[in-house]
Amino acid sequence: MGKELGILVLLGINAWTDVRKREISLPGILLFAAAAFLWRTGKEETGIIMIYPLLPGLLLAAASVLTEGAVGMGDAILLCALGIALDMGEILRLLCISALLCGGASLAMLCRGKNRKESIPFVPFLLLGYVGGMLL
Repeated sequence: MGKELGILVLLGINAWTDVRKREISLPGILLFAAAAFLWRTGKEETGIIMIYPLLPGLLLAAASVLTEGAVGMGDAILLCALGIALDMGEILRLLCISALLCGGASLAMLCRGKNRKESIPFVPFLLLGYVGGMLL
């Protein structure tokens, strides 16, 4: 229950700042990542099993570099931190639900006549995706 609460707090705070200021709290993410790492190593889950869940975040970081920031590097760092706390199935479920929700919101914006270049904060969709994944 502690892990889930920590993730909800992390995503909740960063969703709010992402919507309001278009930024995320790097110190908070690093603190969460350190705590998650200690929690995982305390459960003797070390080695390659801890690296796989980082891959989606690393791929998002590569997309951020390749698109020259169209995809936020903060989102990639947050996804990497979540990858430390979650296993591969959980992180993929979170990312799939979040991407579907974000895509739906983007489609709704296009239907309402919004500009295609308008940016959308992704962390609120990560929060909704995590809550949705908990309910599944």
